[in-house]
Order: sequence, then C-alpha cells, then structure tokens
Amino acid sequence: MKKYITYTRNIHGHPSLEDPFYILEVEGEIVLPLEDPSVMWLPNGEFFFRILKPNFLYESREIIGADRSRKKILVPPIYHSSSVYSNYDQAFSKAEKMIRDGFELDFRKKGIPINDEDVLSKCKKIQQILL
Repeated sequence: MKKYITYTRNIHGHPSLEDPFYILEVEGEIVLPLEDPSVMWLPNGEFFFRILKPNFLYESREIIGADRSRKKILVPPIYHSSSVYSNYDQAFSKAEKMIRDGFELDFRKKGIPINDEDVLSKCKKIQQILL
C-alpha cells in the first residue's frame, strides 16, 4: 500500500542540501498483531507501518547468533501512524507545520523574528520523491 512520509535527511544520489526536506512516497504494510503483539496496545485507529520501499530507508541492525557471532543486517523501518500520511496534501501540511515550528523555536531560543516569507520560501524548497 502506498503512503507518504516527511523526511529530513540527505538522500544518497540526490544533491546534498544544507537543510533537506522531502516528502517521500513509500510502499509498505501495516504490522499485524501476530508479528508484534505490542500493536494491540495502541489506541483505536493507530497502527505501525513497515516501509518496504524505497530501500535507502532501511536501518542497520546487529543480531547475535546462537554461537555468539555478530552479524549486521538491514531491516525495513517501522513508522507510527502519526508519521504516515495517506496523500501528498496531508504530508505537505505536516511538513509546513514542522517548518513553522522550527522558526518558532528559533524565535523562542534566539529571538529571531518569524518572517512569513522565509517560511514560504522554505516550503517551496520541499522536494517530492515518488517511487
């Protein structure tokens, strides 16, 4: 099933940015209680989402074998439902809120005034990456 996430790290193969902001189209599946019983403790309507594509999101994990050997493997990341959006517009709204919150944090900590033009220019730099 296809969903969208916001992503704030540089992506290998894309030009490196000083302050990256992406909206990624991802493909994945909802984690079932048979795979992870902790899903049953989530409030109604919430879920965990395992991202299968794109592969560059995969995380490195170390597993220890029965013979105490260590091996690193790549596993798909699991996102909470609050970080997964069903369409681009929802993801863009969240990204815009994250950008505005960053400017508000700068205002509270450093006294830098919030300028709507700066917020809009940063929102225009958000890149969409489709599968």
